Amino acid sequence: MTKIDFFSQELVKPVLSDPSHPRFPVCLPVLQRCFLSGILMLHPVMPFLTEELYQRLPRLEGERRRDSIMEEEYPTEEEVAEGFSFKKMNITLTRFRCLSC
Repeated sequence: MTKIDFFSQELVKPVLSDPSHPRFPVCLPVLQRCFLSGILMLHPVMPFLTEELYQRLPRLEGERRRDSIMEEEYPTEEEVAEGFSFKKMNITLTRFRCLSC
């Protein structure tokens, strides 16, 4: 884990712990996408655990998901990179720079 990863996680904790926070609707889908990508990649190794986690994860408004993780497509390298792109996290990095000034 890099220093940026650690600090960005620490900056997001207060946002995700308070659903009335103005940035909560932006941060929650990013967290869920990262989590889903992770369990999709783990599924071939740990199928029963990942299926259970997939079934228990609540669906977000407007989210399209299949009934079982076995029906989902394995994430491609581009999809994973898109989920972690710095363009989408530019706001977080900018705020991190402002806090560190």
